[in-house]
Amino acid sequence: MVGVDPAWQGTGLGRALTLAGLVHLRDAGLPWVHLYVDGDNEAAVRLYESLGFSMWDTDVMYAPSDPRS
Repeated sequence: MVGVDPAWQGTGLGRALTLAGLVHLRDAGLPWVHLYVDGDNEAAVRLYESLGFSMWDTDVMYAPSDPRS
């Protein structure tokens, strides 16, 4: 899990941490990596896309209840 305080966003910290994690996983012999990020976390989505990842699937974990029910 990677988390960056909003005050540190845009400094390259998230990129550095993500790349360090990816290098560790590669060196451990993992042939591929699957990332999870909340879709509304636009900064993280942009970061992962800039690293060559693309959207595979989307899930809705929580949604407002239907007021008619």
